[in-house]
Amino acid sequence: INKKNLNIKLINIFKSDNFYSYKNINNYINETGEITEKNKIQNIEVIPNAVSLDNLSGGVVKNYNLPYGFKFLYLTHYYPHKNIEIFLEIGKRIKAQNLEFKLITTLDPEQHKNASKFLLDINVFGLENIILNVGSVKMEIVPSLYKQCDALLMPTLLESFSGTYVEA
Repeated sequence: INKKNLNIKLINIFKSDNFYSYKNINNYINETGEITEKNKIQNIEVIPNAVSLDNLSGGVVKNYNLPYGFKFLYLTHYYPHKNIEIFLEIGKRIKAQNLEFKLITTLDPEQHKNASKFLLDINVFGLENIILNVGSVKMEIVPSLYKQCDALLMPTLLESFSGTYVEA
């Protein structure tokens, strides 16, 4: 079996509902206990996502020159379950009601074909003054970005755990 086929086979095994029924596996390590409850598994260790608060107290200062208004930050990469497209509808409502809210995103067009489409749609709908994309943010700059925003807004549809809640 070649390396590409092996990778595809492993991915399909991990995605399958019966992954946790393999008899040759002694222990499983997961980020949350949710999968334990779903599959009634006894031999699972939960190791939660860790956040280093040391990384959040200082870091590199970067001025994003964000405009006046109450700024909601969605610190994320593009994944379909992150539900980022809802920002277009929210942005349209903010614009229609002439509210002083800004939606700050951290996407790069290369993250996903829909990330590129979302970023284009901001301009198509005339929302470039409401939805502001600052691109990917390195961890050492994250504290600086948090300080320049007023609230975290994560409309994700599925999140087992994200360090973003704790960081904010």
